[in-house]
Amino acid sequence: MEILLEVILDIVLEGSIEVASDKKVPLPIRIVGTIIVAIVYFGILGSLLYLGIHNNSWIVLLIDGCLLLLTVFAVWKGYKRYRR
Repeated sequence: MEILLEVILDIVLEGSIEVASDKKVPLPIRIVGTIIVAIVYFGILGSLLYLGIHNNSWIVLLIDGCLLLLTVFAVWKGYKRYRR
């Protein structure tokens, strides 16, 4: 079961990342790919946040905070590049 879930997520995430970054694909499909990747990524961040709070683990909360800051920076950088 674990291998099946890994294969499905691997196909979905790699496909979504590839579609989101390819300029030959129409814009609405690229937007859907980007949304899928964002939902999965924020789901992982939310799970880490829940784990850190539930287990009172400052290390997990620190890792989650750093990942969140990197995400905000990457989105801001991409937005600035898109606006040009």
